[in-house]
Amino acid sequence: MQKFLNKIRHYILRRKRALIFLLMAFFVILGIFSYLTNPFTRFSIFDRNLIKISVSGNEIKIDDIKPVYVHSGPFYESLGKLKSGWHIIVNRLDPRLKTKGFELNEIIKNIHKERFSEEAAFLISGEHFSMLYPRSLGIFYHSLLDPRTALNAKDWENRQVIYLKTLALILSTYQNTDRLSTTIVPISRKTVTLINIYSPPSDTLYSILYGLKSLQNTSELERIYPYTVSNGKKLITTAAAKKLLVTYAGELSKMTSNYFEEVYDKNTGLVKKDVSLSSAKDSVKRSSSFYDNVIFWKTISLAQELNIIEKDQTFLDQLKNRIIQKFWLEDEGYFLEELSTQAVEEKWYSSDWLIAYQTGFLDAENERDLKLLTRSVEYVQLNNIDQPFGLRYQLDSRPKQLHNTVRLFAREYGSTAIWSHWGMEYTKLLVRLSQKTGNIFYLADARDQLRAYIHNIEQYGGYPEVYENEGGIFRSRVYRGVLETGWIVNFEEALHMYNWTKLHWNDIVY
Repeated sequence: MQKFLNKIRHYILRRKRALIFLLMAFFVILGIFSYLTNPFTRFSIFDRNLIKISVSGNEIKIDDIKPVYVHSGPFYESLGKLKSGWHIIVNRLDPRLKTKGFELNEIIKNIHKERFSEEAAFLISGEHFSMLYPRSLGIFYHSLLDPRTALNAKDWENRQVIYLKTLALILSTYQNTDRLSTTIVPISRKTVTLINIYSPPSDTLYSILYGLKSLQNTSELERIYPYTVSNGKKLITTAAAKKLLVTYAGELSKMTSNYFEEVYDKNTGLVKKDVSLSSAKDSVKRSSSFYDNVIFWKTISLAQELNIIEKDQTFLDQLKNRIIQKFWLEDEGYFLEELSTQAVEEKWYSSDWLIAYQTGFLDAENERDLKLLTRSVEYVQLNNIDQPFGLRYQLDSRPKQLHNTVRLFAREYGSTAIWSHWGMEYTKLLVRLSQKTGNIFYLADARDQLRAYIHNIEQYGGYPEVYENEGGIFRSRVYRGVLETGWIVNFEEALHMYNWTKLHWNDIVY
């Protein structure tokens, strides 16, 4: 009997060793694969020149667009997700904190050089985000093409080149598939796979259309964030953007039609409640969120403006009125986050309501919109959502709203953490309200936000993507926030806007 038991123990031990060996081999192979297919590593096999761009005189041109092959199916999607997870975990385990300097202007210059290099394959947020997130063009990098924040001629040229290259790569990729995605993951030299971070995207099509428009003119940025800088910088991508629009007109029309059918509820006149969408706040499960409805409104508006679909201003006006009527909580003074039963009953708040300011859905020149903006800011300030600096998504974690992996490993990430992107949109809104109302306290609040961010930038030697709710760089068991993110351009825009408004205060008010 004892011999029999010993045989069983030896057998189990051998099986355990074999399993450990297989797991180790799997992670070694995954690590090598992830490194070699990462476009931002030294020995990457990914073709960084799928999109060839040239600068000739006062024009940036697309010389060639090589085909991008898309592999679909459960195997490739799982591979894409494993690779994405690998990069996140490796970044978390890396003990180094890679700083870009110690003084504000030095740090800004170094981050620009790193993130907007003309040699880069495409635009990324930084570090472990080596995959392509199309939403970045319209959400986190929506101010990249603001010529007023150009550091110099070369910086301005590089920013246009990387933005144009990224948009062309996205369009080339989706030309060979019948669906959009939150993420495009390189898996070989000229091949990618498409994955969705939890759900299909809310804002991918919006970001594509935003890119096509913003590469042609900067009028919308100047209208939403009004200030003046006379540096002589102008877009030189207009012709290239128009060419992309013509080249992919058929695909864009189909994308818009599919998007409309998938998300729009003709009965309610809003985004469908039973469709789960991944947004900038992709860590949560939401039912017809305010963010998604505003993005839908803006997507249709851009599609009309770019002549992808027929113009129908009445539809847009009625849609905007329905969104405000459904989501605005008059007694509380903020926008409801989403339309699930629990959210409605408990009157959930989320700071990504600022997408309404960023997209121009709410315009400070409109009397009703101005009231909604000022009351929303008042709610934020009364509840200290902008403290110790802006901006937390919300005050409570609401764990049941989070996707399982986030709830287990990074509960605060999409809830009580402080996000630099929304912090800067909030700061710019404060400046805009000061311009519009003549209330200098808004400008003082914006000053305090910028001072806090300058302190953080110089303290950490970078521009952190997300902070813990007490103000330190976000860290959880498996995730560490990006330090070297190119989102710093949003901070620069806010700083320029503040400085100009302060300098011209008497002219603005009087």
